[in-house]
Amino acid sequence: MEEKMKKNNLAFLGDSRTMEEIDVNSVDLIITSPPYFNLVDYNHNNQIGLTETYDTYIRSVKGGFKLSFYGGLKMYGLGGLRTDRC
Repeated sequence: MEEKMKKNNLAFLGDSRTMEEIDVNSVDLIITSPPYFNLVDYNHNNQIGLTETYDTYIRSVKGGFKLSFYGGLKMYGLGGLRTDRC
């Protein structure tokens, strides 16, 4: 069986805080490299990774999980966690 791409595809650029415009369970593929918790200071006030608590960090990055339908592909670039800052 030959699979074909949908004719109408959209790409969104943003972070988990700007995903309100996308319908839940409507995303087939998520490619992301989430910011590491309390690891890198990107020197801007609106960054996600430098938060006071791990729970605050998780609430900030979990927005993409609800967008992908069951069986949708999620690709995350993950690394280590600095435990000396937790």
